[in-house]
Amino acid sequence: MKDFIQTLLDIISNSPSSVLFILVGIVFATSMIINVKNKNKSKKLITVLGWLFVIFFIIIRYNSYLNQLFDNLINNIFIQIFFPNLATYIIIILTTNIIFLYSLLSKKIKNFNKIFNIIFFTMIMILMLYTLEQIISNHINIYQFKEVYSNNNILTLIQSTTLLFTLWIIIIINKIIINNLITKSIQNLNSDNKEQLVKNSAVQNENNTSKNNIQNSNNDNDNDIEILDI
Repeated sequence: MKDFIQTLLDIISNSPSSVLFILVGIVFATSMIINVKNKNKSKKLITVLGWLFVIFFIIIRYNSYLNQLFDNLINNIFIQIFFPNLATYIIIILTTNIIFLYSLLSKKIKNFNKIFNIIFFTMIMILMLYTLEQIISNHINIYQFKEVYSNNNILTLIQSTTLLFTLWIIIIINKIIINNLITKSIQNLNSDNKEQLVKNSAVQNENNTSKNNIQNSNNDNDNDIEILDI
């Protein structure tokens, strides 16, 4: 534990950018903490601007490296899709079952979405059964990467599974984003309508009050006239 802490301190003390990093971190954290305590409507905008400042700072400072990192990331994503290792394949199957069970048991998910998830779950599990059948019938050692991917049937089945799973996840994410945007738009619209109704009600009350005052004034004048007539 001491070596771990000492190594961490050495990295911080030997870095030429430590002062800049710590200063940026303190300024960012302080502004966010002050913003959290601020109840003004502008706090969301300040939070987004602060987050964008950090992101742009990282992008500008490490532009060349991030471009290379992004290219490698894209390549690795495609490799994992078309040539996933055993751990990735197991994670895909586990995630598929978790999504299926949550979708089936959740009361918040609509029946259409449940049917949609059931169809994808069924197709992925069928492909998994075919994959297992091919592995067993061909006596493939799944822990040997080359042995697994030298078999064209198994490679095709695994690629089909990962592509189907990736498509499923992309559709789910897009649906979540769209639903959130629609819900937020409806909430904003309802809020605007409520504010307009409140304003209209206030104007109506003012008009009614003015009419009552005028009527009361007229009644007083009528009474004065009657008294003079007497």
